[in-house]
Amino acid sequence: MFTGLVETIGKVISIRKKGNSLILRVHTDEMKPEIGESIAINGVCLTVLKVIQTDFELYLGSRTQAQTCLSKISVGKKINLERALRMGDRIGGHLVQGHVDGTGKILSRNMKDGGVIFKVKIPSELSKYLVVNGSIAIDGVSLTIGNIKNDYFEVGVIPYTLEHTTFINLKVGGTVNLEIDIIGRYLR
Repeated sequence: MFTGLVETIGKVISIRKKGNSLILRVHTDEMKPEIGESIAINGVCLTVLKVIQTDFELYLGSRTQAQTCLSKISVGKKINLERALRMGDRIGGHLVQGHVDGTGKILSRNMKDGGVIFKVKIPSELSKYLVVNGSIAIDGVSLTIGNIKNDYFEVGVIPYTLEHTTFINLKVGGTVNLEIDIIGRYLR
């Protein structure tokens, strides 16, 4: 379980195939995970296989590749990183499982007051779970839904979040991982 509050940004430094799966090697000076620990990479819960100084390796299975944007990951790509919650931690975002429900497409990106309003196309099977002022995780970042139309929703991203996540690099036409708020899903 995660909060959707990104801890740091990492960088993919190598990708190697292992059957239909991938082993990602990630570099960051800010995080020192342990073997077996769960780490959310752009909102996708993965397991740490190996730690090598300031790098660590993660297993990316074929099913996860098929359901997330990580199927398009490349060497040099910057990624959002968050370690799993521990009992007693504060929950500053919302409860995020790291189990991506689908992908969305950035339809627009408009600057407003130093932040950005993103319009994101959502698959029709997921749109029924959206609620104005409800939560959604985009690439692992906990955000509040500001507006909903038939096939898209809008979120506002404040300057702090732009500076401390990979959102500064999101472009119109790009794809993002989406995780619906688990409480909203079960209430529906």
